Amino acid sequence: MTFPFDAAGAAGPIPVRPHIPVRPDIPFGHRLAIALAFLGAYALLNVGWPVLPPFPGAIPPWNPRPALGLVLILLLGPGWLPLALAAPVLSMAAGIGNDGSDGWPAVVLLVEQAIYGGAALLMRGSLRIDPDLRGFEDVLRFVGISAASAAVGALSFIFLATIAGHPVDGSVDPSVAGYWLKDPPILRYWLSDMIGVSVTGPFLLVLRRIPRSGGIRKRLFRWECAVQMLAVIVCLALIFPRTVGSRFYPLFIPLVWVAARFGLPGVAPLLMALEITFLGAMGLFGLQPNQVLKLQILMVTLTSTGLLLGAVVSERERARALVIQGEARLKAIIDMAPDGMLILDAGGRIDMANQRFERLCGHPSGDLLGRTLDGLVALPSSGGSGETVVTASDGSRTPVEASAAAIDIAGRRTTIVAVRDITERKLAWSRIDRRRAEVERLSRAALTGELAAVLAHELNQPLSAVVSYIGACQRLLAASEVPPRAIEQMDKASRQAARAADVVRRLREFVCNATLETAPVVVGDLIAEVMVLLADEAERIGAAITVETAPGLVVDVDRLQIEQVLINLLRNSLGAFDGLSPEEGTRSIRVQARRDDDAWVRVTVQDSGPGFPSELSAQLFTPFLTTRPSGMGLGLSISRSIVQAHGGQLWADEDEFPRAVMHFTLRAVSPAEDQPS
Repeated sequence: MTFPFDAAGAAGPIPVRPHIPVRPDIPFGHRLAIALAFLGAYALLNVGWPVLPPFPGAIPPWNPRPALGLVLILLLGPGWLPLALAAPVLSMAAGIGNDGSDGWPAVVLLVEQAIYGGAALLMRGSLRIDPDLRGFEDVLRFVGISAASAAVGALSFIFLATIAGHPVDGSVDPSVAGYWLKDPPILRYWLSDMIGVSVTGPFLLVLRRIPRSGGIRKRLFRWECAVQMLAVIVCLALIFPRTVGSRFYPLFIPLVWVAARFGLPGVAPLLMALEITFLGAMGLFGLQPNQVLKLQILMVTLTSTGLLLGAVVSERERARALVIQGEARLKAIIDMAPDGMLILDAGGRIDMANQRFERLCGHPSGDLLGRTLDGLVALPSSGGSGETVVTASDGSRTPVEASAAAIDIAGRRTTIVAVRDITERKLAWSRIDRRRAEVERLSRAALTGELAAVLAHELNQPLSAVVSYIGACQRLLAASEVPPRAIEQMDKASRQAARAADVVRRLREFVCNATLETAPVVVGDLIAEVMVLLADEAERIGAAITVETAPGLVVDVDRLQIEQVLINLLRNSLGAFDGLSPEEGTRSIRVQARRDDDAWVRVTVQDSGPGFPSELSAQLFTPFLTTRPSGMGLGLSISRSIVQAHGGQLWADEDEFPRAVMHFTLRAVSPAEDQPS
């Protein structure tokens, strides 16, 4: 069922006793126009009301004057109370509604405005009634305060009449016994004010919203509205001219119909139309006071029922509109999420799926709603989050990280599932693993080369000695009587020893003369790549690595080999923390890169570990020298060989001993040379 509320009513939350601010920002011209319109409306009512068919004592059946001041102050604030009090004085001074008596009407009207002005201040203040009457409590409090104010007004009127000696029934002196029991004027006055305020007040407050609401204007010209008006006319035809109480009841049918379809914005104009119709019927048919009293009681009943029912319907429909709007906002937010999002009902069926999940699984939203996750994605069996795959409609499988959380909403079990595509993460880790494997392979190759170089150096001299000794043996055997077979075997041994020495020599030359594949490399990028490769090791040990890199540093190097040098130095620093307790200090490593001069870039690695043993200060780069049980003692030796192959130097800072501070230099790329992209 659609409901014609204005946009402001549907968009905002259901009011919870809002603070109603004063409106000091109204321009002077507007304020003047409002004041003149108020005074004009008040004067018009003072002129017109005496011609209406009154009760005895000039009590009209409907008194809308107090509603004008009440609405003015409720909307614009207490600053307008003086104008409301001045209206009856100005009206009487201008001779409007003044019967030329002793000022009795002016006093009554002034007290009336004061009572309802105070009621408006109470509504704005402690009660905080929303001037738009958007909530049921707002309408209930408005009706309650109106009834109480009408009672205070009736008592004040009777009290002032008694003091002034004015009979309010036109024939009986108020001092005569039994005056208060004969057709009590206090009831007539209360009904007059109660109808006037509870009908006119909501009508004026709702009327100011109708021009802003296109929905209400459209509905007013639909066939349903015409049928409702026809039903009201039929009910009025049943009531008049006999005005029998039993004929009043059918009028509740169209009233409830309008309230159910339009809420308070429909009820308030209908009640105004009914009251005007009743007033016209009173004059047209010349109804007796008892018949007028019946109509007044009917109007009070219709007004209270219609306003409260309309408020309930309005609040319900506004709440429904807020729910729909909230669902739309939630859907928009979920659709904007970078992850796939699902909402499952208690049976595990999909209630909502965002666009990201639709793209992941290849199914439109219409196909997903109402089905389970079978064949789409398997949630972690233990709850929480975990890696799984999403199977698309074409059979392709996408690796994802899925997490699920179950919550209770209005007693219903609801599960929210988030699915994150980790394809790029997997590819990134795969690239890192390949890079790490490549660096490890290079490390092993460098280790093997250094080991081969060391072995070649160590074996070359013994093999040369073996060849020399065999030659001497051959010369000795040639001068003696020995079997030719022995001389032949010695010749073979000599040739094999010479061959072994040549193989060792060529292996050493191959290792020492390996070619470099150099290219311009940004130092910051190279260090960042190494940080990624060693992040897991540093986290496992609990070490914090800080990097300080000057901008614009570019070197011409074999990237993999220099990365291996930096990895060796950092792993030595990380290994220095083995066996240290947390109480022995922080575990920190600093990597610094800066320009040493125009031709060189210096990279420094410094850690907060215990440093080098003093007895090893002169032997740091000696092969096979190590302080770790699992080390081979070749890391620094290999690193120095790589740096020297690039034309640089690797050394330990002797000024910092025993602290471990290592430096190495690389040739910088001059500005005239090509820079890396």
